[in-house]
Amino acid sequence: MRTIISQSKTQRLNLTILPDLTRRAESMSKRLNISISEITRRALSDYLDRLERADLEKRLTEGYQANTAYYSQQQEDWKHADQL
Repeated sequence: MRTIISQSKTQRLNLTILPDLTRRAESMSKRLNISISEITRRALSDYLDRLERADLEKRLTEGYQANTAYYSQQQEDWKHADQL
């Protein structure tokens, strides 16, 4: 997880969430003795990290698939290199 930015560099963000999420966040906030804002920052950071990772994996897979013929030809061209 990324390091949370110091308070002096934060920005206010207004969210509308379901009452159940509010209750759960309030409960966890009290149990862990951290603010709901901190819970929200951590959750959003984790979620965005997962989205970015999934997007990168998708783009890499698409790139590998698009270049399969090239990679196959490279393997064929170099298959005897170790035998020299």
